[in-house]
Amino acid sequence: MKKSLYPLQIKALLLWFSLAGLAFCFFQKKLPVLKKENFLMEALLQSMIFEQGFGYTLFGNKPVSLAEYFLNPSFNTIFFSKKNSFFPIVEAWSLLEKNVLCHLQGNYILLKQVDRTKNSSTFQVIIINKFSFLQTVTKYLDLFCKLLEKKIDPKELLDEVILNQRSLWDILKGNRALYGIILGYGEKNSLAFKRRWELGQVFSCNCQNSLITPPFYPKPSRGFSSSEEEYRYFEEQQGFFDIQTSSLSPLNPPCFMIMKDIDIETKLLAKKYKETFKQLIEIYAEGDFWSITLDHLMQKDASTLNKTSNSCILVKYENN
Repeated sequence: MKKSLYPLQIKALLLWFSLAGLAFCFFQKKLPVLKKENFLMEALLQSMIFEQGFGYTLFGNKPVSLAEYFLNPSFNTIFFSKKNSFFPIVEAWSLLEKNVLCHLQGNYILLKQVDRTKNSSTFQVIIINKFSFLQTVTKYLDLFCKLLEKKIDPKELLDEVILNQRSLWDILKGNRALYGIILGYGEKNSLAFKRRWELGQVFSCNCQNSLITPPFYPKPSRGFSSSEEEYRYFEEQQGFFDIQTSSLSPLNPPCFMIMKDIDIETKLLAKKYKETFKQLIEIYAEGDFWSITLDHLMQKDASTLNKTSNSCILVKYENN
């Protein structure tokens, strides 16, 4: 009979807690205050760039990327999820707002968002590539006007996202198709995701076993004899976007639903994100993470990659 692994799992768990406690005490007590501030700001930016897809917006043409963090991480969110790092998120964000974000006047913007559909235990941040945002809304302007049921000016929509204390989800009226398009998932994929979600409100196992009456009963789309047949089609044909990166890579690729009959749009997305992935690896292999990221955040011209940084911030950081 094989020896039980349970005692080994307990020992590994205790060791992890011990190391985490030592690391926390070290950063809290041993590092000078300014060094600690620098550590927190850089840790949050690294989490956003490498784990939450912000790099594809900052160095590519993904219009928007969004991150969600737990304000008070539980054991499960820390131990089992790469997306929730072991550092005080709120404090790190406050430092970024104070020392960096107030100086952003170029093509990129970082914002804290209030998502009223979520509970208060999460912390939501978005990064916007202004040039790509305007380009994307302009490209799909007819669809935006149709689904939002009003005339849309791309610049006014961008201003509403930046200036108002509302989430992008609220501004887009919770429309999953428009939300997916602005996150860089493609028109066909976003429309398919929206339609699958609508049908799932009626035909998914959870909804069918529930006593709650569905909010509506969708009519079948052209080419389907029934709405249930259409839902089964989406269930069979849905897949997930994958650019097949190494599992050891520190950089996560974008993740979203696609249809298995991959079309030209999805192939172009795969090519674009592969190129940006390679570019990100090469860029961050060249030097200091903080300087590279800040230099690019300070860019005023989206069409160039010249390094125009805010020198006072860099000097403040380097002198700490």
